[in-house]
Amino acid sequence: MSRGAIADFVGRAAELASLASAFEEAVAAHPSVVWIEGPAGSGKTTLLEEALVGLPEEFVIIRAQADEVANEVAYELARQLGSDTAEGAFFAGQALLGTWARSQERGPVVVVVEDLHWADPASSQAILSAARHLDQDRIVLILTSRPGPDEQWERFRRDDGRCKELILRAFDANEVADLAAARGIELSPRQATRLTEHTGGHPLWVHTLLVELSPDELRNPGDLPAPRSLASAVTARLSEVSPSGRALAAALSVINQRVALAVVGRVAGIAQPLEGFESLLAAGLVRWDSREPGSPVDFIHPLYRLAVYEDLPPTSRRDLHRSAAQVLTPTAVLTHRVAATDGADDALADELEASAASEKVAGSIATAARNLLWASSVSGSTEQSERLLVEAGLAFLDAGQTPRATMLRAQLEACRDSPTRSLVLGLIDWELGDVASAERWLGNATEGHGGEGSGLISARAWVQLAEIHVFQGRAQGAVDAARRAMALDERDAQTERLAWIHQSVGEAMMHGGPAGLDLLSQRLPADPEQIPDREVDMLVTRATLAHYSARPASALADLRVVLGLIRRGAVPVQLARCHFLMASILTNRGNWDEALIHARTALAVASDDELVWVLSQCHAALGTLLAYRGEWEVAEHHVARASEMGASNESLEAMGTARLARAALARARNEPDRVIDELAPLASFAPALSALHFWPPLIHALIDTNRIDEAQEQSTRLSRGADERRINLDNRVLLIRARLAVASGQPEMAVTLFDEAREKFGPEDPFLDRVLLHRSYGRLLHSRGDRRRGIAELRIAWEMLTGVGAGPFVTHVEADLATSGLPSAPKSVSRSTLDLTDRERDVAVLVAQGMSNPEVADHLYVSRKAVEFHLGNIYGKLGITSRRELRSKQFSF
Repeated sequence: MSRGAIADFVGRAAELASLASAFEEAVAAHPSVVWIEGPAGSGKTTLLEEALVGLPEEFVIIRAQADEVANEVAYELARQLGSDTAEGAFFAGQALLGTWARSQERGPVVVVVEDLHWADPASSQAILSAARHLDQDRIVLILTSRPGPDEQWERFRRDDGRCKELILRAFDANEVADLAAARGIELSPRQATRLTEHTGGHPLWVHTLLVELSPDELRNPGDLPAPRSLASAVTARLSEVSPSGRALAAALSVINQRVALAVVGRVAGIAQPLEGFESLLAAGLVRWDSREPGSPVDFIHPLYRLAVYEDLPPTSRRDLHRSAAQVLTPTAVLTHRVAATDGADDALADELEASAASEKVAGSIATAARNLLWASSVSGSTEQSERLLVEAGLAFLDAGQTPRATMLRAQLEACRDSPTRSLVLGLIDWELGDVASAERWLGNATEGHGGEGSGLISARAWVQLAEIHVFQGRAQGAVDAARRAMALDERDAQTERLAWIHQSVGEAMMHGGPAGLDLLSQRLPADPEQIPDREVDMLVTRATLAHYSARPASALADLRVVLGLIRRGAVPVQLARCHFLMASILTNRGNWDEALIHARTALAVASDDELVWVLSQCHAALGTLLAYRGEWEVAEHHVARASEMGASNESLEAMGTARLARAALARARNEPDRVIDELAPLASFAPALSALHFWPPLIHALIDTNRIDEAQEQSTRLSRGADERRINLDNRVLLIRARLAVASGQPEMAVTLFDEAREKFGPEDPFLDRVLLHRSYGRLLHSRGDRRRGIAELRIAWEMLTGVGAGPFVTHVEADLATSGLPSAPKSVSRSTLDLTDRERDVAVLVAQGMSNPEVADHLYVSRKAVEFHLGNIYGKLGITSRRELRSKQFSF
């Protein structure tokens, strides 16, 4: 690579070594992320070029640079890196991983993202999602950024195991002397120290003074002259360049992207640009790559480009933008035409509006929003300008660019009243958390003012009000608002689907999950396989209601179809909820290995897309499962996170699942008093939309602490609550009655009830309740002198628990077996003997289920190469050579 660097490279030995180490690790399929941080002019790009120039030919380089001008176009940077979707950060990140995985077939991959601080937020989040899911890939992801708060990346950057931080310090005196020597200027240690102190060791300023001052000026013992501003320095340097070189610099600053030299020449009006470019190259302002087709060129540093651009007279700038609009690709033409406009241009406004309509049809909502905003700025009609501004605000919201829409809020409020304006302001305030103001604006939007499209706006406003009512726990309001949306003649398909979702959830909140399911049955076919891709979120809603109706088999069937639709290209808004529900249901059923996969996936998706309304639930699901397996430290972390987030977002579901997770931790530690403390508040105010999963563990904890009267009272309330919600908890109540009979001194009745429970209990009943049935019955039989049958029941409980790796519960049953006088109590199987990592266990579980490598990769959202790598490790650790042997091992992974 031909590198028109700021200066010959000096220093940064440690940083270069760190990058070289990352490249070596990539060859060995150990991916890493390198974060290079430093202020403008600190040499980030120069360091990067020095590291890349020596890479072996086998490396594939994928490179993109964020653009300050394009940071409002969602997923613009991600598209440069290979993403072809704008359906959320998680899916965009998956698309990036797919592109990078294909590139690995040609060799190790270096992905370079420059100036991440200017990236559009959606792309930054997508890149972070991809970084989190790198797994045994031959990839190095290098990011350059200026210092400053970056909450998205902060936690990832602190993870030393995944991210190497290279914070570029200022040059010391020795490095300044080396930099001067590279330019043929010999400085003594004292002279180098003086220059270092004068510039603060800032590489760009050191280089600037080395260019500005003569060797004698640098060596003279007197004070160094004050450095001119960088803009002045660039201007001074340009004055020494040929006229054609200055014209090329001006054109390149207007183009504002890396392009072929011939393109710059056409914009500048220079037929033979090479000679002029040589003088510009000699001034150290630009760089080029003669090996690439067209010899693309750009400025060495964005500040150089900005200095040249801002120094252009307004008329010159306008003319160059007009020229660029004639020369560049169609995607860039409108940008330059808008920049060249020096007054109202209704024809351009109409063209921008038409382009926005086309972008919407193509799914590029953020680009459409930008074009509408530009159209508003060039329109000569106040009425049209306001209408376009309002439409731009709505498009920014639809594209997930709430901050961009929020920046327009004051201008929107100054616009004349209209239903669309009220809708946009209501949506902005809802996103900002101002619920009262949001409801007022949305209420105005529902009134409408007639005219084409007003019904669509009203319907959307009613649906948004329904969502607010659901979130606030106002069930009747949700149902009424959803019905109002459905009653309007004008409504789009997405609004109609959301109306069905909010109405069914509202009904469930008032009358229980089955009531919501009854409503959805009018809209969805019973067989989930018959439901089209576009209804995927409604299917997730139906699964949610089935879960809260104590119908796990039905919920699981729906969720498995949802996952199948996702793998065929469907993009649900509720992907994280889908995996969270899978984890919860499979935990209850005793499929803990698969549940763990979904719990980790749910948390990854929710974290990647910053889904605060479901993050708490995801932490709770993972914390519960880890607590049941006795992984205390990690379990405590996730339970604490669930509690913090549940308290902050005030969602009933989030707060409830956090309590259940804390109770699960106490239950695993055999602390029934703490279980009671956590679950009793839920029993005092059980919402209608609840499967009452909290109530049986509360009653069992009361029995364990000998609070029999309270347990009996709660058992009666549980039965009544189940009847009111039309949910079937008969088997769980039967187990409670059997344990109450034991505690009340009625062993004969207890035996009868246990026998009946053994007959009726099945896989739909919670796993730990099934275990408790065998354990409690075994203890009763042993106490009555039936040692053989008692030990048999306890052994069943032990085998069930060891099969899922439920270490804390295994210990309790082993104590029962020892008490029963068993000569040699069975030893529990240690899960650690397999020595598999979390990811290896996930792969082993799915392969053991019969999945192919591509299917495993799809389930885990990783590359096929990663699955192949993990499978090789699994074979080695287990001493096997085939998938068939893995399936036959019957291990609990």
